[in-house]
Amino acid sequence: MRNSLRTSVRGSFTAGLAATVSLALAATIVAPTSSASSPDAPSRPVTASDGTVLPLSVVGSPGLPSSASVDPDNVALSLQLAASGFTQPLFVQTAADGVARLFVVERDGVIKIFQSGAVRSTPYLNIRGRVNSSGSEQGLLGLVFSPTFTTDRHFWVSYTDSAGALQVSRFTASSAGSATAQPTTELKVLRVTHPDATNHNAGMLAFGRDGYLYISTGDSGGVGDPGNKAQNRKTLAGKILRINPRSFCSDRKYCIPASNPYASPGGYYGAIWLYGVRNVWRFSIDRLSGDLWLGDVGQDAWEEVTRVPYGQKARNLGWSCREGRTVFNASRCSGSATYYDPTIAYSHASGESVTGGYVYRGSKYASRLSGLYVFGDFVSGHLWVHGQGKTVRVGEVGPYRLASFGESGTGELYAVTLDGNLYRLVASAG
Repeated sequence: MRNSLRTSVRGSFTAGLAATVSLALAATIVAPTSSASSPDAPSRPVTASDGTVLPLSVVGSPGLPSSASVDPDNVALSLQLAASGFTQPLFVQTAADGVARLFVVERDGVIKIFQSGAVRSTPYLNIRGRVNSSGSEQGLLGLVFSPTFTTDRHFWVSYTDSAGALQVSRFTASSAGSATAQPTTELKVLRVTHPDATNHNAGMLAFGRDGYLYISTGDSGGVGDPGNKAQNRKTLAGKILRINPRSFCSDRKYCIPASNPYASPGGYYGAIWLYGVRNVWRFSIDRLSGDLWLGDVGQDAWEEVTRVPYGQKARNLGWSCREGRTVFNASRCSGSATYYDPTIAYSHASGESVTGGYVYRGSKYASRLSGLYVFGDFVSGHLWVHGQGKTVRVGEVGPYRLASFGESGTGELYAVTLDGNLYRLVASAG
């Protein structure tokens, strides 16, 4: 789930942190572009820690258009308990079935239903015997339902298997409204080997506006990406993948979309959409714009969130040449590559393990949250919103709790905490 180093406290958090996150050091900051349709910011010089100017091409990733959200300075966020008693919940998801229910993913391999204010006693799915949750970042990691779930009844999960690999599998419910799904319906779709360490498995799943499935993979763990896998396009580690899991091609239980950047000449690695990520534990897809929002957990100094506009592909997000907007390992940098800055980068004075969130598209709190990107940090417990070129701290969850955010069918936001709770996010005047 997280960088296992995050499980030990590195010291008390800095008191009296500013409400607005410091996006980067003045020497390295690049302001987000002001329009979703505008080009990325121009390339800029990159300076190593010793002051050497490196011959690298770095492009700024865009922020939200100034007109796309309400004012982020006028909101406060709090959590309202919806349910408790879960066992290390890692994610909360909804199905496109028109039924007001949520599915809570527990790390050991169980999915439970929350509906009508209560948690069903019988799990929706129980695959404990197939899920390896022995490592602190292993387990049942992701869940997504088919955009046409009411007719095909398919859903996909990701989990670490007995060998530590990331397994993406499809299951089929007996009916769209059924209260349980059978483990015997599993169809193994895609497997990403993970032989080097138990951390950095990623495992987030989401369908895009294009109808394809996006998958995050970790860099295979360790410290500093020892195998340099995130920059290597001949491995699926440290990537965002994009596949069509509703069709079969050749001997695979999925097809590679022809529009993928490395689809030709085909093969396993054609699934790569973006590369150069460390461990995108949670990402989301804006249900209005189709943009990707990637929350990538950092190494020693910086946490980052990158907005990738809809349809943009083949972007190198920098790891492990770069961490945040700074150079991490100059020996991994290439003068022939183009790197993309994160939209948001905050230092470990503010938090040490980003929990990527969602752009709010609900109606209940539209006057306070409409168009704002909501995210947080697992270690510090801070909550932030981003919009109009600003990232503002707006609430607290408490240290070592915030596992994931989730969206209801109507776009309202929820959160699960590692101590077993499901919460609704409540917005009020800031």
